[in-house]
Amino acid sequence: MIEKLENNIYCVSENNFPQNSEELFNALKKMLPRDLIIVLPKPNYWSPHLLEPLVNYQQRQKKTLVWVLSTRYSNLLPSEWPTVPTMQEALDYIQFEQMQRDLGF
Repeated sequence: MIEKLENNIYCVSENNFPQNSEELFNALKKMLPRDLIIVLPKPNYWSPHLLEPLVNYQQRQKKTLVWVLSTRYSNLLPSEWPTVPTMQEALDYIQFEQMQRDLGF
């Protein structure tokens, strides 16, 4: 379900997105805190209120969470949640956040 990428980044791809967000949240809690990319499937599999525990968990861990989501659906998430349209942009976003943390920003 959760794939480990380089640079201490986890990723949940659209193909491995669980049936419910609680399953994903429980799996994430068993792992070391890392930055996270979630590639969301079509909206019928999720809703913002179901994803909020993931956002809160990542914030408590002081780790970045980026949502990869078609621009067609990006307005369905709260505006303060970072969304990008491609996986490459998500990786770039997290690397920038990691550099900022390393520099103390």
